[in-house]
Amino acid sequence: MYKESKYTLTYKNDDHYLLFNTYSGSICDITSEEYEEYRLYINKKHSENDILIETLHKLGFLIDEDKDETKILNLMRIRNALQTQNLFFRIIPSTACNARCFYCYEEGIKFDTMDQSIIPSIIQFISNHIKNDTKHVTIQWYGGEPLLQIDTIKKITIQLKELFKKRKVNYTFSMISNGILLNQSMMHIIKNELEIKKIQITLDGYGETYNKRKSYIQNMNNPFEKIMKNIDLLEKNHINVNIRLNCDGTNFENMKMLIEFLGYKYTKSYYVNVYAYPLYGCYKKSKNKSDSENILDKNAFLEIVTLLIKNGLLKVPNFKIRKNSCGATHLNSFFILPNGNLVKCMMDTNDTVGNVFTGVKLNDSYFKWCDFNIPNECLNCKILPLCQGGCRAGHCGLTQNKCFVYKDIINELLLLNDDLFINN
Repeated sequence: MYKESKYTLTYKNDDHYLLFNTYSGSICDITSEEYEEYRLYINKKHSENDILIETLHKLGFLIDEDKDETKILNLMRIRNALQTQNLFFRIIPSTACNARCFYCYEEGIKFDTMDQSIIPSIIQFISNHIKNDTKHVTIQWYGGEPLLQIDTIKKITIQLKELFKKRKVNYTFSMISNGILLNQSMMHIIKNELEIKKIQITLDGYGETYNKRKSYIQNMNNPFEKIMKNIDLLEKNHINVNIRLNCDGTNFENMKMLIEFLGYKYTKSYYVNVYAYPLYGCYKKSKNKSDSENILDKNAFLEIVTLLIKNGLLKVPNFKIRKNSCGATHLNSFFILPNGNLVKCMMDTNDTVGNVFTGVKLNDSYFKWCDFNIPNECLNCKILPLCQGGCRAGHCGLTQNKCFVYKDIINELLLLNDDLFINN
């Protein structure tokens, strides 16, 4: 005997029903008659169509009576938060930036640049976290704009590669950058010395809209043209580029032009992936009327995502079960600030949980961030397997962003193209 999975979304499509289970990742298109048979079984535990029932059980729409999916999800998140096989460190060589994006959460943060005297302490701190079962360490350069401190990054990278070789662990280096400082000579450093495998670059618009919104400090002729040449340079050097489109109500129409342009250039590119993200982490209305006018609404966000799909830029939205929660909740994930302080999230750089000199401090801030429990408001959400509770900073009241960004448009995406989903 089976019971209904609590994580099934159901959408009626003409005389058919589309079922999507966020826990198993399965998608199923059934007739109205089959759907009635499915509902009859759930309510009466009886069906004349045994093949249908067994198929729905195999796909995860029906589960064993003694299975508790939520407890399994919670176990997944706890295991992943405690594991030491894969470590993740974001290093911020400087909080300074050469752009002045009006929306940046770093507004008000004091510009601070790393003194190279703390490099040995950073290396030792990371070394202390490598355990006997550690297999992989990921280092992400973050900012500010990390390319402003390329020499510091080079020195840290040299010592980290020596450490990883000595401790016999694999490693990956990545970076989040506005990308405007890239050139041919720096590309050689990034590829061969820093061994950067992936860079995330944000585009805020097409042409002059991008130029105005980035508002670079240095005087340059047509920054948009330069950033596109730099992305081409990364692609040519086989470095993966994640282009993040920051969308809001004011650049919505311009973003559609940008997507068409990117589609023309990168539809068949192996190394370039494009995705959209609503500014302020959401597309829900703000209590502040002036802010509300600038926030992308649900229908506009859906239009942007649909356009990305139709232009072959959005490969596959991550509509699969997550086995871990927000990285801030992981015991072995830290941001290392320029002064050596440790934080769990850059949304609050004053909320320190220790430093690289004396190690992690098990204070109130640490336990606030490293909370393994599924938030109460998420317990009955059918999207829970896709986000595992979402953004910890959102639940702490530091941002409007809490939930899976596609949460409110999954049904439209399902009906648009069910090939986006990967069945487990």
